[in-house]
Amino acid sequence: MSGLLVYLIVLVLVFVLDLIWIGLIAKKFYVTELSPIARWSGGGMSPDWPSAILVYLLISLGIVAMALPLAEDNIFAALAYGGLFGFITYGIHDLTNYSTLNSFSLKMALVDIGWGTFLGAAAGLTGGILYSL
Repeated sequence: MSGLLVYLIVLVLVFVLDLIWIGLIAKKFYVTELSPIARWSGGGMSPDWPSAILVYLLISLGIVAMALPLAEDNIFAALAYGGLFGFITYGIHDLTNYSTLNSFSLKMALVDIGWGTFLGAAAGLTGGILYSL
């Protein structure tokens, strides 16, 4: 499968999984933890969508351009490198927030790093499987 098609599928996966996680599964947790610092509109959190879209584009690009080449057509390695990419990127983001923002809790940082690791692993595994087709 072509690299562009793999990228687009990984992009959709990352976006959908993140919406399910933040919007449904962990919604109450994120609202509670981020309420002092989140953007709000109409009674709910309201991200700046252009910035959010860039984040999804970059996460997906990182998985496809950095994690998957290291996997060398091994889907288990793709899962591991994808998870490592998620761990590193979310770790940088969350630990920077924890170190600089008064209202960003360690609990929030750890949960979000765990989520980023899972998201990266899922994206890496999916990309690895797609490249093997």
